[in-house]
Amino acid sequence: MSLSLIALAIAFTLACGFMLSNDKASGIYRGSALHPVFLISVFCLIYLFDFAYQAIVGATALRGVTVTLTDFQLSQAVAAHAWLFAGLMAGATLAFRVGRNAPRVTSTASVALPSLLSFLVVTLVTTILYVSAHGLSFGLDEIGASKSINSEANPVLSMMFWVMVMAAAVSITIERVPVSRILFVSVVTTLVALSSGARSQLVVLVLAVMYAFSLRGLKLGRVLALVSLVPFAIVMSVLRVFSRGGALFSGDFWSYISIRGGIVSFLFETDEISYAEIFSQFLFNEHLPLDRFPFQGLMGILFVPLPRWIFPWKPTPLSTDFTLYWSPTIFERSRSELVVGGFSEAVLEFGIAFAPLMSALIGYATIRLFLRSAQSTMPNALWAFFASVGALFLIRNEYFIVGIVVWPALVAGVGVVAAALVLRLLGISSGHVRRTA
Repeated sequence: MSLSLIALAIAFTLACGFMLSNDKASGIYRGSALHPVFLISVFCLIYLFDFAYQAIVGATALRGVTVTLTDFQLSQAVAAHAWLFAGLMAGATLAFRVGRNAPRVTSTASVALPSLLSFLVVTLVTTILYVSAHGLSFGLDEIGASKSINSEANPVLSMMFWVMVMAAAVSITIERVPVSRILFVSVVTTLVALSSGARSQLVVLVLAVMYAFSLRGLKLGRVLALVSLVPFAIVMSVLRVFSRGGALFSGDFWSYISIRGGIVSFLFETDEISYAEIFSQFLFNEHLPLDRFPFQGLMGILFVPLPRWIFPWKPTPLSTDFTLYWSPTIFERSRSELVVGGFSEAVLEFGIAFAPLMSALIGYATIRLFLRSAQSTMPNALWAFFASVGALFLIRNEYFIVGIVVWPALVAGVGVVAAALVLRLLGISSGHVRRTA
């Protein structure tokens, strides 16, 4: 029963992803794998694969704890996942219908130079802070293995890495820029970001680079993207092991995989893809001892920039609370967390009946933001990039973590505006943006 339902859910997910990403309002991203709706459907497809793995093996281990779901429970979980995904697609569909009549944005001046200047300043400040904190030793092996603990000790530096990545994304997607700019920014950002040990920063950078090249004619097919799912999952899992403990991974790759039970087990029985096990906990375990107040995750987005040592009442991420409950020993030793995911938090915050309202809001906001790029008179990929990153982080992480991307993006945007004002005062750059019907 559960496998049949999973097959139907996969078909439904793919159908929505292909149909909505082909909407004529999508501009150059029509039929592209960089379309936010298609990226969302691919992410949800990965989660359905985890349900299928759970159905086939019967029981899986999550941080050493065996998780077993009956066929009926698994069917319920798959149906609940499809229910929330349907909310996403409903919100996206409404946004497309409304967005077709929205006024277009006409840009009359370039802001490429201010965006590059802002990126260079942020990168310099980040590098100086890093060297002052850790010296000249760079690399995932030395710093990345304890990056979570380092982030707690250096919260400003941790945030600066994210500001740098978002400044890089803005500088190459804000309009069509030369290939040399894209390569320069991506190489510099990669070298500095590697020191943070955070893989998600590099994933965001890669996405920004692909959007930048989309303005130069890059066509990324949706079928090719689906075929690339397996190697992408392997690379992300390998990066996780490498960043958390490079020394343990220094031996033969396939020997390490064999120890973990083979490539399939390596992918689906790690913290990387453990959606079925975690989502089911929020559906069926009504006694999770999570001491949280209503809408804590949503409120947490607002408080991300505030230091916890000054504001001890600052909300904590749901993943942190859940990991402290599920595997407190591992958390205390490495600060490695089990990622709960946006659908799980929606169920916790709103209940299964109303959770799709939250996902519908996410789908609507995502497409409305995306259309600012798709329907702009000056070629840009900035809003399409922000829409995709925001949606993927909302699905992959709990809401609190979204603030770790949103706030640096806001800071990067303020930096571009400030740089533009400085250049204008110097008589180097000027311009404005106006809205036209």
